[in-house]
Amino acid sequence: MAFETGVATSISDLWTKLRTFAINSLGWTLLGNTGTAPISTYLTSVSGKKFGFGYYDTTSLANTIHTCTVTGYTDGVAMSAQPGTSYAGTKSTRTGAITFPLTAYWFFGGPDYLHFVVEDVPGEFWHGGVGVLDKTHAFTDGDYSTGTTWDMGSNLGQVVSTGHNLPFSPSCQSAATIGTLRVNGTITSMSSNTGTNSTGSLPFAVTSPYYPPYLYNDFVGRTLLFPIYVYSHLLRCIIGVPFNMATCGLKYFGGKGVVVLGADTWYLFPFRKYRDADNPSTAVMNSGPYGFAYRRVN
Repeated sequence: MAFETGVATSISDLWTKLRTFAINSLGWTLLGNTGTAPISTYLTSVSGKKFGFGYYDTTSLANTIHTCTVTGYTDGVAMSAQPGTSYAGTKSTRTGAITFPLTAYWFFGGPDYLHFVVEDVPGEFWHGGVGVLDKTHAFTDGDYSTGTTWDMGSNLGQVVSTGHNLPFSPSCQSAATIGTLRVNGTITSMSSNTGTNSTGSLPFAVTSPYYPPYLYNDFVGRTLLFPIYVYSHLLRCIIGVPFNMATCGLKYFGGKGVVVLGADTWYLFPFRKYRDADNPSTAVMNSGPYGFAYRRVN
């Protein structure tokens, strides 16, 4: 089974269930666990890609899940010291802070990806995960780590300013990275749309760091599902898409929903919190009528 839904009572409980899902449902291999901050586990996917999952239950990063790509595992050392790690402390891929106990969680996975969605406060969502892109041409790596944070202070509608971001979003105002991608041995940031090694994604807008999720055109807004195309400045081209994940419009659902398209079942969730207006309000935490969709694979 590559799908699971349930509840978690704490950040450690959610982390344990993610690890168990990866091993028991996806066939991933456990490399080891460390007790150093963040408390973390390291796993190898079916094709041999290596990822880390960690969590904090204290400090200012309490109740956050941290993910990274690695090239190996060293017992007993911190996530920031693992071989080839993309983790760099507070400026790394993280999801949360999450409120417990949860309303629900959903895990979606396959041989080389694990995506998770968390609804903590009813109607409010977090997204995160790791995986290997479904690549458009031959290049090495393609493994990614990505997540959601939301800490806007009074600017509650500004979903990608001041270093806070959405999975696979290309815009970011600060050096914090809410998504990393390994391409031909180089770790790049999915939170930057400038620089020779940066990456970005369509259909997210790259011209406005304040008010995505503006989508590129009206067609996308009228299309139920739209692939997330990941672009790399390193290779100067679109390099792939995440498996079984898409952006979606939620106007006809009023928030989360489930839709069956032929033989496929897709689960739809707001990026953060649903609002029917295309223009997110800076006074009310929301992500407008747009969200992410995940295909259930059994």
